[in-house]
Amino acid sequence: MTFDERTERECAAILSRYPEKRSAVLPLLHLVQREQGHLSAAAMEEVARRLELTPMEVLEVATFYSWFNLKPVGRHRLQVCHNLSCTLRGAEQILAALRDALRIQEDGTTPDGLFTLQRVECLASCGTAPVMQVNDAYYEELTPEKARALLEESSWRAAPSGTPPSARSGARGRASSPSAGTWSGRATAAPSPSTWPPAATGRCGAPSGRLPRPR
Repeated sequence: MTFDERTERECAAILSRYPEKRSAVLPLLHLVQREQGHLSAAAMEEVARRLELTPMEVLEVATFYSWFNLKPVGRHRLQVCHNLSCTLRGAEQILAALRDALRIQEDGTTPDGLFTLQRVECLASCGTAPVMQVNDAYYEELTPEKARALLEESSWRAAPSGTPPSARSGARGRASSPSAGTWSGRATAAPSPSTWPPAATGRCGAPSGRLPRPR
């Protein structure tokens, strides 16, 4: 398969930063997902070909991280952390409020293609629990009321046509923060893996973007 001209340029720039091609698997997967909205089998096979890996090695990485979508998702991917800190501070109530407001179940997408709701593992922001990640933005110190208010943001409902879901909200898929009119919690940018290796983010658990060498 082929990528568009911009993606090809960025692919070349990413590969130039890594002496070993296999180390570029994470940024290339993010790049492809930004273009297509999810990682198709054909896309992962193309990444494997360019990095001289097997398709299974790429699939193993893609299925390990909740960053990646193996099937189409909505324009706004709502990922609610359900680990200990978030659960103790009301994550289940937030999930229930979102299920009720969107009329979908977890891992479901609204009929208009705007929202996909997911339960995810730790988002490494325990001090501001409960936390939800929407595309590339964190929404912290949530309550069910704040979560429902986020869904009403009109800025989330406008997007250029013909753009994949992960890219519709701006460059590199970064979600626009809600306006000050309805949002009274904290909204911060999630650590972006699009420019690995990253600078220090202050959040724990950032992967190195490097696959172990086969034995």
